[in-house]
Amino acid sequence: MEWTKELLTEFIDLYREKSCLWKIKDSSYVNKNMKREAYDDLVNFLKNKNFTVTVAEVKKKIQNLRNAFRKDKKIEDSLRSGSGTEDV
Repeated sequence: MEWTKELLTEFIDLYREKSCLWKIKDSSYVNKNMKREAYDDLVNFLKNKNFTVTVAEVKKKIQNLRNAFRKDKKIEDSLRSGSGTEDV
């Protein structure tokens, strides 16, 4: 199964709802049980979309998405500030 734009958008929206996974100031951020349940929800979402994934694979996908976002944001910010491409 391949990641489509729609599936990726749905996945990101569901991830955003699970603030215990990404919002450091959230009181549930340190709650391991809530985090485990949130990751299980993400895995079940993907299983319903005919993906066979584990929690480790979901974590890796999230990390890849975050890395891609940071890279794109860095490039966008450098273009806005007028920095040269060597500085990026």
